[in-house]
Amino acid sequence: LNMAHLHTPRRVSYADHGVIEKQVASWLKDGKIRPSNSEYASPVVLVSEKDAID
Repeated sequence: LNMAHLHTPRRVSYADHGVIEKQVASWLKDGKIRPSNSEYASPVVLVSEKDAID
């Protein structure tokens, strides 16, 4: 069967939400992604760079 699995969206911090919004906007502008109304989606996972300076 080709059924969508319904999941509650993951909670993200206010700071992480800003990072996600900025990255998605950049990808949209660059044409790397496009808007979709699909019933399928993957969760966003933020990974810190090993050498990142905070």
